[in-house]
This record gives sequence, C-alpha cells and structure tokens, in this order.
Amino acid sequence: MPRLDLIRLFRHAFIAVLVLIAAIGGHAQSDPGTGTVTGQVFCSDTQKPARFATVNLSPAIGTENPGNNSGRRSSDVTKADGTFVLKSVPPGVYDLQVTLPGYIQPLRQLNLEVYSDPEAQKRWLAMLTHITVQAGQTSSAVVTAYRGADLTGTVLYDDGSPAAGVYVMSFLAETPPGTSTTKASGATAIRPFGVISSTDDRGHFYLSGLAQGTYTVDAFPRGGSIFPVYLGNTIDRSQAELVTVQPGEVRPDLELQIDITNLHHVRGVLVTSDNHPIPGAGVSLILPKGGTDMLRAVTSADGSFSFNDVPDGKFTVSSGSVSDPETRVTYRGASAQITVSGTDVADVVLTPSS
Repeated sequence: MPRLDLIRLFRHAFIAVLVLIAAIGGHAQSDPGTGTVTGQVFCSDTQKPARFATVNLSPAIGTENPGNNSGRRSSDVTKADGTFVLKSVPPGVYDLQVTLPGYIQPLRQLNLEVYSDPEAQKRWLAMLTHITVQAGQTSSAVVTAYRGADLTGTVLYDDGSPAAGVYVMSFLAETPPGTSTTKASGATAIRPFGVISSTDDRGHFYLSGLAQGTYTVDAFPRGGSIFPVYLGNTIDRSQAELVTVQPGEVRPDLELQIDITNLHHVRGVLVTSDNHPIPGAGVSLILPKGGTDMLRAVTSADGSFSFNDVPDGKFTVSSGSVSDPETRVTYRGASAQITVSGTDVADVVLTPSS
C-alpha cells in the first residue's frame, strides 16, 4: 500500500476514535446520588446574557441545610447566550456565584463574622441565588450578575511624572451606621475586601466591580522601599480620604501623589549596653500610631541599619526579640521615636535588654 494511503488510513482511524470518545462522553451520566444544575446568567445593567462568565457553587449562607462540604466543587463557563451546566453536584443547598470583570462577587465581599453592618449583609445576601440540588434531579435558575462601581484615576510622582506599574488597591471601610465619615480615622475597621489594579504607563488605574460601600484607595509602589500612599496624599492610613460608592456608579479623576523628591535616609545601630553589635537582626520603621505599613531593614555585621526612602514625619524604629549569634544571648526588643523633618537622621541607637 502506498505511503500516502497509509497516512490517510491512520488519519481516518484516529478521527473515528475521537468521534467515539466524544459520543461516549456526551452520553455519560452524572455520578449516582448527585444532581445537575442548569441556568442562564444576565447582566443587571444591560439585561443581556453574561457571556463567558465563570459560574460556581458554594455551600449556602444562612440556610439550615448547607451544601456538601466534601471539597468537591463544580464550575462552568457560560456560553454566548449566558447558559451553563453544572454536573455531578452532591445534594444540598447552594449559592450560585458569578465571576465576571466589573461585576460584584457578593460571596467574596460578604463575611458575616467580621462585617458588622447588618444593612450591608442584607444587600449582599440579596444578590445571591440559592438553589437546592437533589439526587437524580436537574435544578434550574436564572442568575443576575450585578454591576459594581468603578473608581478611576491617576497616580503621579510629586515631580509630575506618571507612576507606572504601581499597585492600586481599594479596602472596605466599616463606618458606624448613620455617619458620614470622610476620614479613615472615623471607620471602625478597614477590611481587605476590595479589588486590585496596576497603573499603566501613564499612571492611570481602574478599579471595578466594587459593591456598595465606603473605601480607601491606596497606591503601593513595588519593591516595598517606599511607604504606601493613600487617597488624600498621606502615608498615614488614619488620615486617608474615604470614597463612598453606589452600585454601578463611576467615580473618575481620583489622584494620588507619591512623594519621591523629598525623601531622606534614616541610619542607626543595634548594639547591646556594652556596645556589642548585633548582626542579622530585623529592624522596622513604622508610623507611631500603630499602622500596618512599615519599611524593613536587616543589621549588618557591625550592627548598623539603614532606611533609604523616608518622608517627613514621626516614626518608631524598633527591633523585635533578637538573638546574638556570637554570644547566643537572646534580647528583648528595643524601640526609639524619631522625627524626620527636611534632613537625614543618622544617630538612631537601639539598645535591647537581656
């Protein structure tokens, strides 16, 4: 048989095997004792199908008969008409969640254990679609994807140049019911339930899919060598300006400025009371008000440390519990208060006690 005919024969045989496999798969039944979920997803703002969105199930919140917690998860991507099929789902009650850029993920933002505002809980629970799955049955649902709010703006350095490649994040601020707090200091808590973006080459950012609520907007330069900057152009989160948004609202023209031309060095040394240096120890530079943002350094062989990009302000320089690798003595942490005001600080001495 000619070689060309052999190639054709093998090709036809291979295609036949693929067709057989597809036919068998198409008629395969769901696992015994499980059910199927079908449905269609629509966008709240356009009333059009939510195309190529991810749909998955989670054990239902606020029900007496939650879904299976065995770790088995079923997901699907919606078709061009917004339809989906979830197979082999263990019996139970579930929440259907849709993931689509620009749309709210209520389960991601809903945390009943830490979020104290009951009205916010009701709003997010109302966005969920419950579905009950029974063995051998097909359950159907029409699901709505709710358009979130958008925050857009620009991050610049203080010389006017765009801050490209900077991470921008939004954090949910819990505010006392009935208040109109404009500063983060008036919030009862700041929760990482927002979204993250990165600035483009012109410093522009776009945060989308935010649920109704009040947020901070924070710019985090990469590398961790510069303090994050919050809306209001402050490194002190308690002084950050807050932004309150409604579903589908667009807040444009937010601007954050990173201080880059007025930065200073802070240098010091970590030594024992008898002037013995402690190498390899971690030292932190933090805001004295107990903020979570900090700069970090490690002491050299002579016990010295340095922070290179410190703006004006009041800070605490501190070391945790440290162990001298030479004497094997463990020391308690030490700290010092410093003020940076227009010049370098080069005389910080930390002396831990044994």
